[in-house]
Amino acid sequence: QHDLIEAIQKHVKKNYRALFTATLQSLYLASSSGLDGQAEVQKVVANMIFLAKAPCEGLADAANDWREAVLLASGSCVWPKASASKMDKWPNLEFVEFVAGG
Repeated sequence: QHDLIEAIQKHVKKNYRALFTATLQSLYLASSSGLDGQAEVQKVVANMIFLAKAPCEGLADAANDWREAVLLASGSCVWPKASASKMDKWPNLEFVEFVAGG
């Protein structure tokens, strides 16, 4: 069982960026259908930090790259920029709309 957990941790740590951005996209889209996407993302972030040992800096970079893609595609994003020092709280619970260029 320990070997399986270690293998999963290695896989997620190696591939966390792709896994994380795909999850962000899915939860962001689902949040427009009534799902509390922010709360679900906070659970994913906690699992990636504490279980998979993904680096906060890398998660913040991935979140910000994903966010920039959303801004380019739609012109707005309701989730704020991420920072490594506050990654365990991202996205915060304030629904503030961020518009491209602002």
